[in-house]
Amino acid sequence: MPRSIATRLFLSYLAVVVVGLAAAAITISGLLLRYENDQTKLRLEELSAPFLTAIQTGVRAGQQPRDIVASLTEQAHAADSRLLITTPLRRVVVDSEGTLINVQLPQPSASNIGEFTDGDEQWIFVRQQLRQAVASAGGLGFIVVARPRAVFTDTLRALLPSLALSGLVALGFALIVAGLLSRTITRPLRDLVAGVRRFASGDYGTRVAIAGPSEVAEMSTAFNEMASEIQRARGSEQAFLADISHELRTPLTSIQGFAQAIAEGEARGDAVSHVAEIIHREARRLVRMVEGLLQV
Repeated sequence: MPRSIATRLFLSYLAVVVVGLAAAAITISGLLLRYENDQTKLRLEELSAPFLTAIQTGVRAGQQPRDIVASLTEQAHAADSRLLITTPLRRVVVDSEGTLINVQLPQPSASNIGEFTDGDEQWIFVRQQLRQAVASAGGLGFIVVARPRAVFTDTLRALLPSLALSGLVALGFALIVAGLLSRTITRPLRDLVAGVRRFASGDYGTRVAIAGPSEVAEMSTAFNEMASEIQRARGSEQAFLADISHELRTPLTSIQGFAQAIAEGEARGDAVSHVAEIIHREARRLVRMVEGLLQV
């Protein structure tokens, strides 16, 4: 797990983008599949119309469905389609490809569109009931026009280069944006850390710029307020110590001067008593000042 906030933010932004791209890819894939299915059905209905009409016309003219389908097979191949005739129970009696004879087709939907599988290939078909009973079709059978189902993987494979390029471009922009966003948060934090270190080294005038997200800006504001309070307290402490040193220096100077006078013999006779009284008085004054300091 990365310990750096910048790295975590960068990876978080990148993960969000990757998940978004994956969701978009899945959505686009679903839309493409639906589009291909809709287009296949629409195209199938357009292609089936002339074949259905031709078969219905041939049946009314007394032609056998097998002969009609045989005459239309070449056109069906050109349209990438196949023609079938089924009984009312959906059993195939005529197949232009000849591979589904006697096979029962699945029940189509209400719109008469369905799907079946021939080998490994899927087909989508549309059917229409014969308007005239035909013995070979078991009565009023059905005309079926089928076309290979749009294979989604083929469409996706064709679009894959464009989709991959778009994804790479989006990922590149995401990397740039993620880097910029992470820096907008980490740069104020780095400035704050640098300010704290300068302050700890004794530079009590250090202040940091209030920038970045609201949480980081709030931290910078709190640091500046703390630094100002400490600087004021430090100034008050220095002023207090200067006053105390002055107050202590006065009695100590007196004590030192008069004691030196006695030691050097400058004070004799009655003067010694007077000097001793001064030393005693200043000493008591010094004691009171020290006691006052202890009570602060």
